[in-house]
Amino acid sequence: MKTVFLFFVLFCILPPRANGNEPRVLWNVDFPYSDKSVVWDLAGGSSGGFITVGEVYSGVAGDKALSLCGIDSTGAVVWENTSLNLGSATGYSIERSGENFVLCGVCTDSCGGNGLVMKISERGSTLWSLDVGYEGDDGLYDLCGGNNSEVVAVGYSVDEETQNSDIMAVCVSDSGAVLWRKRFVATGQQAAYSVVPSTDGDGGFVLTGTDNGEVFLMKIDNQGNWLWKTNCPLDGNQIGRCLTAYSDGGYIVAGSTAGVDGYPDVLLVFFDGNGNVVENYTSDTDGPDSASFIKEVSPAGFVVLVNSNTGTGEGYRPSLLRFDPWLSIIWSVEIVNRSAFCYSLLQISDGGFLVTGKSSLSEQGSEFSSCAVRLSPEDLLNWEEETVSLSGSNL
Repeated sequence: MKTVFLFFVLFCILPPRANGNEPRVLWNVDFPYSDKSVVWDLAGGSSGGFITVGEVYSGVAGDKALSLCGIDSTGAVVWENTSLNLGSATGYSIERSGENFVLCGVCTDSCGGNGLVMKISERGSTLWSLDVGYEGDDGLYDLCGGNNSEVVAVGYSVDEETQNSDIMAVCVSDSGAVLWRKRFVATGQQAAYSVVPSTDGDGGFVLTGTDNGEVFLMKIDNQGNWLWKTNCPLDGNQIGRCLTAYSDGGYIVAGSTAGVDGYPDVLLVFFDGNGNVVENYTSDTDGPDSASFIKEVSPAGFVVLVNSNTGTGEGYRPSLLRFDPWLSIIWSVEIVNRSAFCYSLLQISDGGFLVTGKSSLSEQGSEFSSCAVRLSPEDLLNWEEETVSLSGSNL
């Protein structure tokens, strides 16, 4: 296996380059403007608007309420819906399903956590809601649609006897019926954080996450049967946060790996369509960094959403990095100019981007509120001939 260590030139460390091709921040909106709220994911709605899902402090110590919000193309909040009836709950992922939307997350009661799957209208009204799981604590982090309008959501399930955390997957029909649920039992601590349809077009699904501190890639068929699973063994602990299908039929995982200084570093792992590791890439910066989202973009290459901390006391700064297919940085944009964490990225119809997460209520404060940041499209006609290359050594 070939390992390439790439030293990311992050925007938060170097001054911005006057290329004129990177996106510009068009607007930044905080909602709801209160401490302890966060947007974990978003989906495109009608008329150029968006629906976000996350959590907000419910007013009871330690409890969170699932928070839904509709914003229009200018960033104006159109509606908000806080689902207090679910108890302590969080929504982690949302996708469009026909004229409506499906989401997944966690809801907690006195007996512990359960995986949550919901279908909502475009105005945030609940059409149906399911608690899905086993006897112990369960949760669902990501979902995607299948070939027959079904939804597959993935996460974790804790075995009450062994306290091991196993990968869990559940399939739900468009009408809200549980078609199947599976717990993939293995030794130790495992969880799935991202799922996509298989590039084979066979109706299966591919998952990633963490397997006892290693990034894994796993394929299941459309009935939830375990087909194969591969790992990317590296020193320290790794987490695969986001999975995207690549145009060559393979997959890219974005996440983090333990650095030599003890801080996490950005990690990208390239797999082929059979789960074999093609290459892996890791950063080497002064402070902790992690990649929370990756997406292949036209005409070639991909963008990575990175949260970075230089260790200078200014907190985390999220950045969007644009790479060509040879992993040279074309541009880098700091998304929020105060302490913030961003988790989800959506490329919209005009080629621009919408990023969501949470940002501090003051410039260097420790209280955070949900945020969404709209960026313009990149200028594809004015790419610099000299891009910033990522240097490193082949091992």
